[in-house]
Amino acid sequence: MKIIKIFNNNAVATISDNKNDLILTGSGIGFQKKIGDEVDERRIEKRYVYEGGEKNAMYQLFLRTPEKYFKLSQTIMEEAVKRLNISFQDQTIVALTDHICFAVERYETGTELPNLVLTEIKTLYKEEYKIGLWSIQLIEKELGIHLQEDEAGYIALHIINGSSDTNSNSTMETLQLIEGCIQVISDTLDVRFDEESLDYIRLTTHLKFMAQRIFNGEHEEESFEDKEMAVFLAKKNKKILSCVHAVRDFIYETFGYMLTEKELLYLMIHIYKINN
Repeated sequence: MKIIKIFNNNAVATISDNKNDLILTGSGIGFQKKIGDEVDERRIEKRYVYEGGEKNAMYQLFLRTPEKYFKLSQTIMEEAVKRLNISFQDQTIVALTDHICFAVERYETGTELPNLVLTEIKTLYKEEYKIGLWSIQLIEKELGIHLQEDEAGYIALHIINGSSDTNSNSTMETLQLIEGCIQVISDTLDVRFDEESLDYIRLTTHLKFMAQRIFNGEHEEESFEDKEMAVFLAKKNKKILSCVHAVRDFIYETFGYMLTEKELLYLMIHIYKINN
């Protein structure tokens, strides 16, 4: 493989033997090299494959971004692989590095970016969030800056979305659905939740799996007993029924999905528990 672009001493661009565009990183891989030189394959530590349309964005990122941010991203991703036993899409290093770069820039300018789904991330993606907390400690150690807890949530999102098994659009829709449902329940019942309580965790976990079924196109099978139970609970507590209908309407108006009687029943049970 011949070098077609040198970003710095530790990153170069090339074209693989099967015509894939690659960016290669590794200690000294670009040191004292020229365009057209052969890549020293012994020095390759990471390979990043990208499509033709991504070329300019990838080049600009590698050219403008200090190498230390890439190293931080690599360390964070390696920690996630070790803890979670996952693999990452090639683009994850780019997205995470870009985020860290702008997080540092926001810190230096005193600009805050609140994470509106932080509570849901902490509740539903505990292990990824722990890695996020570990990451901001690593950043403080390496760069001498203390990022807020919101950034731990953002890094957790990059880990979730960057996993090869995850659809990033589905993840964000899931979090948006959960956040919206919690807000509707809170407003309708005029309650504020203890986010550490077991019932709250059960409710958000139920909403998470319900959302995943919705966005994966899966449907719950209904039975006559489900409908009977729903009618029984509805008669018992009109306020809970009104709340469930408000959640149903929110999901339909926002995501175009109408909850089944079975889904309404289980939702009613969880709301009943958390309200008592």
